[in-house]
Amino acid sequence: MAIVLAVSLALVVLSSDRFLRKTGEELLEDQKRGAKEIVEQSVAALESQGEAHLEVVLRDRATQLDKVFTEIASIVNLLAASAERLQGSPEEARDVSLISTEDFRDPAKRPADFVAEKGKNRKVSLGSVLWHRAPKAAPSAVDGQLASLRGVGATMRALYSENPLSAWIYLGTEEGLFIGYPSDDSLEASYDNRTREWYRDTRKKRGITWSLPYLDPSGALLITCSRPFATTRKGQPEAEGRTPSAKR
Repeated sequence: MAIVLAVSLALVVLSSDRFLRKTGEELLEDQKRGAKEIVEQSVAALESQGEAHLEVVLRDRATQLDKVFTEIASIVNLLAASAERLQGSPEEARDVSLISTEDFRDPAKRPADFVAEKGKNRKVSLGSVLWHRAPKAAPSAVDGQLASLRGVGATMRALYSENPLSAWIYLGTEEGLFIGYPSDDSLEASYDNRTREWYRDTRKKRGITWSLPYLDPSGALLITCSRPFATTRKGQPEAEGRTPSAKR
């Protein structure tokens, strides 16, 4: 069974382009302060010292981004380890509240905590884990996977709470099961992770894969980190070279 795990990082953007905007504003302020000090000395100093100062600021920002990307890659690897363990030794995970996309679309069944998320331009439920069966996917196969992978929802929840830059954490399987956190009503009934570019592209590769930046429905600029892994029907790792892929 091929499973692709992914984490959408809000490209160091907590809501919309806030981080990039803030970074730009900080750079602008740094330039203004630097320019004011330097202009008082000489135009020549403005050209030399201004460029040097900006280079230092940009280098610091790059270091911050590298750190964030490393942390996100670690999240994906931890998620994969959790899923692999659960495939071999499923847990009941009664503390994980699962809700299907079908039920989430029904206002009467939707979680009561489906509210605006602090610091982000969207509404989600932080108390439930979303699952979805792709059209034409075999119910028995998906239900079996959902039962064995239910516990990964607890891992998603913990990793999300510890990493505020995470926008979404999810996985998809070749049988057509999608599990994601936090839960919301944005997934359409026709959604099939197996047809998505992030799933197909990741499945062709090994190890960590980063997507190009893209906008999600809330207007946030995101970048997705994914990695595949494969297991046999008994839950043991498949032979190397038979790795999978996926994305939301």
